[in-house]
Amino acid sequence: MKLYFQLLLLCLLLGGCSGSDSDSNSGSKGKTLHVTLNTNQVNIKGDMYRIGSLRQAIGTTNHVFGVDPALSFSININHTILDSVEISADNGVVYASVYNKHGYPFVNLNEPTTITLSGTITACVQNCAVVLQGTPAPFTINIIFEPAEVAELPELLTYTSAQADNPNWLEISEIIRINNSTQDALFNEVTYFDPELLQSATLRRVADSTTDYRLTLRFNHQDNLANRRHTGQLALRFCYDSACRYPVKNGQPQLTIHYDQLGEPYQTYPEITLAAQLLPADFYINGDIHYLPETQTLFGVMQGSAEHEQKAYSIKTASQSQFQIEGDTYNAVLGEGYYVAYSANFTEQGYVYRHHLYRWEQDKLSQKSSFDYMHRPWNPMAVFAGALYTHSNDDTTPYRYNIATATFDYGGFYLSHQHLFDNETAQLYNFLLGEQTVINQWSLQDEHPKEIISTLLTNSRQDCWINVHVVNRKLLNRCGESYNLPIAQTEITTPDQKLVVPDSHAIHAMTKNHQNQLVVVLTPKESPRCNPIKSYCSWIITRYNADTLQLIDSYGWSDQPQIFAAMTKIFFQPGSDALLLVRFEEQGVKLYQLEWP
Repeated sequence: MKLYFQLLLLCLLLGGCSGSDSDSNSGSKGKTLHVTLNTNQVNIKGDMYRIGSLRQAIGTTNHVFGVDPALSFSININHTILDSVEISADNGVVYASVYNKHGYPFVNLNEPTTITLSGTITACVQNCAVVLQGTPAPFTINIIFEPAEVAELPELLTYTSAQADNPNWLEISEIIRINNSTQDALFNEVTYFDPELLQSATLRRVADSTTDYRLTLRFNHQDNLANRRHTGQLALRFCYDSACRYPVKNGQPQLTIHYDQLGEPYQTYPEITLAAQLLPADFYINGDIHYLPETQTLFGVMQGSAEHEQKAYSIKTASQSQFQIEGDTYNAVLGEGYYVAYSANFTEQGYVYRHHLYRWEQDKLSQKSSFDYMHRPWNPMAVFAGALYTHSNDDTTPYRYNIATATFDYGGFYLSHQHLFDNETAQLYNFLLGEQTVINQWSLQDEHPKEIISTLLTNSRQDCWINVHVVNRKLLNRCGESYNLPIAQTEITTPDQKLVVPDSHAIHAMTKNHQNQLVVVLTPKESPRCNPIKSYCSWIITRYNADTLQLIDSYGWSDQPQIFAAMTKIFFQPGSDALLLVRFEEQGVKLYQLEWP
């Protein structure tokens, strides 16, 4: 027994009695540690726009953690695109973990790029004093980058205003596709160079999509675009960085836009000349100016006159004269040279209106008679066969005043203030305006005029009947609607004919000249009906065949101050081509006379 313990002690002192030498590549119980690589490379799909990582099994090892000496790996691959590369073992499986940066600063932006990095993997124990069998082993990392690319775009985008889903402007979108593997939105922007065409242009990635971007174009208001083709330019940019030093392939396209604003094309007119003549400085009468074609005389009440002075200007002799009249308020010339002024006097019975009847004779204004009238001022509508006519509310109110006998007749004209007397046919028309227009007609040739017709126009706008004319037995309104006379006593829904009148203009005045032509002065409607971007918005003077109403020719008059039409009076010389315009301008009253080409 004593010998046994002596031998045991000797074995311990000599370092063990296993029967074998310590192996330089041994693990526990004398096993040989080794690493076996199943693959000598990894392929990584890199991302152009975000950091990438990969952990992949590349082999096996018989090293057992916690039993065998501590194991460590090293790999001698370095590159600026790499953040790090790690080799590790877990439960006998060897893994490669690669962490790479986004690719766009390192690769070709216009074609696929593979970055190949080669080196060796070494596994060791005992502070790398012992290298495991199977290493060092060659190893390669391939990082493959697919750059983004803007899909092919048409160089020309074509739109029309008919595509608009509202009456104001066209807003439309296009999808721009990016062949892109990244999950992040690329930097993008759009620039437009034609603010007169586009209100805005935006470019945004479609929600939950990595490939689609929506280009939205909002065109300017249709009222601000002429009816023609418009051309614009767009510049798009898709980049990996906000400074666009790294643009996407095909990522800076230039696009051309064609936009057709539909509608009637802008119509131009040959210019017509109206010779201007500034009347004498002291000939400044108020807006109630009248013209006597028989004597070619302009007359009206003097501006600011407290003495009720009447001033007249003879175009024929280029001379002026002044007259004293009675009355405070003045009504228009009725025909045959007659003119009415009245003054109001309050009595126990109410107001009594004293009327003064004047007539132009031998270039002078002479008072012919005076008469009183109750209830309201006498509102003359017509003069015919030596009698003045007005309206009444009942059958007991005088409606006709016989000038020669200074006597009244009785009857009933139930008239509105919108009426018309055609001297050629002696027909008196009245227009009751409302949701529907009613036309009444009387013949003043009858000894006791009675209503002839009462016609209901159900499909005509009320504003069309503010200005009415009779020419060649046709009743024409300011909308250019023509009704043949006499009108049947029935309900009428459509006119017999219609003058060709631009929608932007309305009839201001008309007459028939000695060539059986209808001469019409058209004034532009107030904005937005006459839009200078869309239409010629100055005055138009047009001639039609008075029988067929076919358009003969049209002329424009744009050399004029922009003053309301109400400040301009238009007069025609019956049976001739003469057309006079009298306008109240800053420098005084100006007379224009038409000169036809």
